[in-house]
Amino acid sequence: MLDTRTGRRLWTAADDPQVDRPVLTDGHVVIFPTGYDDQEPILTAVDITDGRVLWTAAGPPGTVAFFEIGRRLIALQQEQMTRLG
Repeated sequence: MLDTRTGRRLWTAADDPQVDRPVLTDGHVVIFPTGYDDQEPILTAVDITDGRVLWTAAGPPGTVAFFEIGRRLIALQQEQMTRLG
């Protein structure tokens, strides 16, 4: 995470997010995909101020993408969308 005013690095994530996947934030928490477990995507959430891992969780099976609508995390599957949280 970089300080946008100074460009100084504040912290780095232990789990390297896959750069072809979105990194989502609400201004307090950063959520990013960190891999797959038995075909389920794994999400990791970190505190935006210090990079501390807050939680990890499996996303819905068959998820092909994650995105945000109105501060809600959405998982997109082949035939449906699922609101998370």
